[in-house]
Amino acid sequence: MNQENRLHGLDLLERYARQQDHIDCLLRQIEECKDRLESQELWSMLSLCLTENKQNQITVCKAFRFLLELEDDDNQAAGSD
Repeated sequence: MNQENRLHGLDLLERYARQQDHIDCLLRQIEECKDRLESQELWSMLSLCLTENKQNQITVCKAFRFLLELEDDDNQAAGSD
């Protein structure tokens, strides 16, 4: 794996970690104030959390596709040797 691919993979992993931290923070906030919130406010926070989770899943899928493409490229390169 070349340096550019390695940096791209690390960037995807860092983005995933940041997004997961944000989701965890939202879930903690919801848990801490669930008894004090109106149902509409709670619904809004949950909706935001679900949106963040979906974005996180997209990042993970991109990372897996990226790694699979690298693996295919490596296999093709090895086959042409």
